[in-house]
Amino acid sequence: MKNKEFSVDIELLKSIKGQELNYKQLCEALNLPIKTSNSKTSQLQSLQSYCDIFIRQKPTKYIITEVYEGALPIIEELNQNNKFQLLFDAALYQLFILNKCQPIYASSIDLLKLFKEVNSNFSYACNSSHMRAMGEEYLYMADMSQIVFRILSQWTNRRIKQMAQRKIVTVADGFRLYRIAHINDSKGDLIYSYKEGVNVPFNSELHHQCQTLYSMAIEKVLGPDRGKDIGWLSMGQWQLLKFEINKLVREKFNDTYCGLKAVKILCPPEEDWLRAKLIQTYQQLDVPAFEKINQEATRKILETKQLASYSIEEKNRYINLNVNPNPDFKFKDKLFQKEKREG
Repeated sequence: MKNKEFSVDIELLKSIKGQELNYKQLCEALNLPIKTSNSKTSQLQSLQSYCDIFIRQKPTKYIITEVYEGALPIIEELNQNNKFQLLFDAALYQLFILNKCQPIYASSIDLLKLFKEVNSNFSYACNSSHMRAMGEEYLYMADMSQIVFRILSQWTNRRIKQMAQRKIVTVADGFRLYRIAHINDSKGDLIYSYKEGVNVPFNSELHHQCQTLYSMAIEKVLGPDRGKDIGWLSMGQWQLLKFEINKLVREKFNDTYCGLKAVKILCPPEEDWLRAKLIQTYQQLDVPAFEKINQEATRKILETKQLASYSIEEKNRYINLNVNPNPDFKFKDKLFQKEKREG
C-alpha cells in the first residue's frame, strides 16, 4: 500500500497556508523529500488528507487553502487500517455514482448489504421465526446472526465515521416507513403481499412525526432515563421496542403505515469529485473493493472468538448462505414456496 507511513507536521502546514509555492518550495517548507513521477503524485495525494490544496497551472504553484484541524489522529488511525479504509472509500464512491449521486437511505442491515459484507439472505437469518420455518437445522443461524451483525456493523460504522471525519460523506439520522403492498395476477387476484419501504424526506413534517413516535417507544420500553445512544439491545428488548414502534405508527397513521425503522442518510459530495477520487483510489488498490470487503467479512466470521461455540461446519454453511455473493439458494424463495404449499 502506497505511502502507508506518510505524515506531515500540521503546524508547518498552517505556517504556509495561503502562500504560492512551487513543488520544491512546498517540500522544503514541510520537510518532505522531493520525489518524481508516480511517487510525487502519490505524495501529493497523501498530503491532501491533511489539507486542501489549490493547484495553479502555468507555472504550477501549490496553495494550501485549508488545513484540516485535528487531522493527525484521524490519519494515524487511517494508516493503521489503511487497506480496508481505502476499500470502503472506493466502495462508497461507487455506491454514490450508481445511485446517481443522490443521498442513500440505509438501515444497519442495508449498510452491510450495500458493502457486500452479507447477501440478501442475511435479513431472514436474523429472524428466528423465519429460521424456525426453514427447519431445525437452520435455527442456530438466528442466534449466530446477532453476533455477526454486531461485529460487522461495528466494523462498518468505524469506516463510515472516518469517511465522515474527512467529509467524504455527511451522515444524518433518518427514518423509513413501511406499508403493505400487494402483487396481483393478470386477473386481479392476489398473489402475495409484502412490506414496502418509503424513505421519509429529511427534516420534513413527516420526519419529525416519526422522530416523536420513535422517541415515545424508546421511553416506554427502555425507560425515560435511557441515554440518547440506545446501544446494542438484547433480542428481547429489540422485539419489544419494534412492537411498540409499529403499534404507535399504526395508531398515528390509521394503518396507512405498519412499521418504522431508523436509517442513516449518507450524502455525497459533487459527482465529478467522486469519479476522480474513485479512479485515484483504485490506483492504490490491487483488488476490487467489494470482493475484498466480502473476503474480510468471511475471515472475521471464521476467526472471531465470539463465534467459537459454533463448529466449522456451521460457520461454513452460514457463510455459504448468508455471506457468499452467490448462495446455494435464497431464503425468500424457500419461505414463499413453503407458505404457498401450506396456504
